[in-house]
Amino acid sequence: MISVSRKAFDEIIISMSAVEIETGGLLGSSKCGLIDTFHFDEGRCCNTKEYNPDIDMLNGLLINWNLSQIAFMGIIHSHQNKEELSAKDIYMARKLLDYNSMKHVLMPVFVVKKRIINWYEVSDNTVNHMAFHVVEQ
Repeated sequence: MISVSRKAFDEIIISMSAVEIETGGLLGSSKCGLIDTFHFDEGRCCNTKEYNPDIDMLNGLLINWNLSQIAFMGIIHSHQNKEELSAKDIYMARKLLDYNSMKHVLMPVFVVKKRIINWYEVSDNTVNHMAFHVVEQ
């Protein structure tokens, strides 16, 4: 089960609900796997069909997170209606695993029309739909 702080959860919902095109953001943890850090990223261009992250900005952010002892946990991105990961989403998740020497990465999907989050954990061999709960702090 994925644990998300109330603050990070609210930031995700507010940020990603405000934009109609595909967007995303980084998920981080400073406390033993609790998702307590979120950084919204509108992406590099206004493409309504796919999220194109601002890689240079996000890489700089990850350096700062590392210095602040915030672990990179994954990337959330939005879909207009589709609740599942696409084949391209899974491919990108597996590239993240290679680049970051991780065993698994979180790849939740924020469904804009329903304002819900479906949480997925991707590894080299599996894609698991994960339950989550919000931790009040």
